[in-house]
Amino acid sequence: MRQFCAVAAILIAGIAIAQAEQQAVLLHGCEDLTGFVVTSKPVRQDTMTINTDGVYVSEGQGSLHLYSESSADAKGNTYVSATMSFEAVDMASKALTFDAWTAIPEHTRALYVRGYDTGGNCVLSWYSWEAPLGTEKTSFRLTPGESSSGLRWEPKMLAALDISAVVRLQFYTGTHGKGVPFDIYIDNVQAVHTDATYEPAAIAQAASEPGRFKQVSPRRTTAQETAPKQAASTQATRPPEKLYMAEDLEGVTLNWGKGREGTKLQINTEPAYLSEGKGSLHVSSVSPQDATGNTYVSVDIRIDAVDMNQRALVFDAWTSQPQHSEALYVRGYDAADNCVLSWGSWGGLLQVDKTTFELFPGVSRGGLSWEPDELKSDDISAVVKLRFFTGAHDAGV
Repeated sequence: MRQFCAVAAILIAGIAIAQAEQQAVLLHGCEDLTGFVVTSKPVRQDTMTINTDGVYVSEGQGSLHLYSESSADAKGNTYVSATMSFEAVDMASKALTFDAWTAIPEHTRALYVRGYDTGGNCVLSWYSWEAPLGTEKTSFRLTPGESSSGLRWEPKMLAALDISAVVRLQFYTGTHGKGVPFDIYIDNVQAVHTDATYEPAAIAQAASEPGRFKQVSPRRTTAQETAPKQAASTQATRPPEKLYMAEDLEGVTLNWGKGREGTKLQINTEPAYLSEGKGSLHVSSVSPQDATGNTYVSVDIRIDAVDMNQRALVFDAWTSQPQHSEALYVRGYDAADNCVLSWGSWGGLLQVDKTTFELFPGVSRGGLSWEPDELKSDDISAVVKLRFFTGAHDAGV
């Protein structure tokens, strides 16, 4: 029987996010191929060109176009990629922004963005295989150390932590298909100022502390944290508030999947899936043998009313079957059962090792995309129920 997902130690941390825009630095206007190099094979005449079709231009007269076709007998994924070089830029208090499209969304599934220092070390890395590109322009804003704009931050890809002199970016797209075309258009690549500072030194400190984090990413310090105390906000930071510690099933009920053969809701005591206390919540199910679409299982957790304004939802999660448990959705509801919080992903975020999620209302983060279309109300001052989903594409697993 497949075990879908374990969720434990759900807390809320009083964290505020603020951003202040200053003058942007244009890294490349994509008007010509100066500074670009194709980094994938094979290289065809049409692999890298400057596009002048206004449909795929957001600034100036042109955009970068990368195009390729997978082999009819391709084994695994096929990629096309190119690097972009520019004068060194300090990304510690900046976000990377750019516009991107694809003319072939049915086959173009991936987007990877990486940054390199003067020594050729990878110091920035984000990715997604959730088809983030469409025929309409998507404006990406990627903040170092964070999952942003539907792209997941990849700390394991980093060869160095100093981002004070980034000189090159690498853009990839890819496809699962065999014998199919795929492409990406890129324009208006900028570094824009943020009101936060990336602190790679915090990795060493956090990694040496016992407790919550097994995988540690560089933290970002807000302007409020770095300002003199007398200039800080007069509103006291609210302490973390424990919502549900997964020691018992009080207030917990199955939702989707209830009544399906093989669905179970229980308290796990296996240490491999614990991060606090003696238990974690475990919901498991088996997709029907004749399933023709996605199969889900979900659990509702009743909590005392909590104001989620200027707060983040924090929890740890695992799966014992990462090859099948591909989805993760998190939703919050008010007393009238209106959905007021919603994040989701089919990006296979759950792994055998613990992942700590920190979700801010209104923000895509940790690989989970914010879902405004799911909301029935924008009042998050009294959230009384949380719902966690996971799911599988395949039948009989």
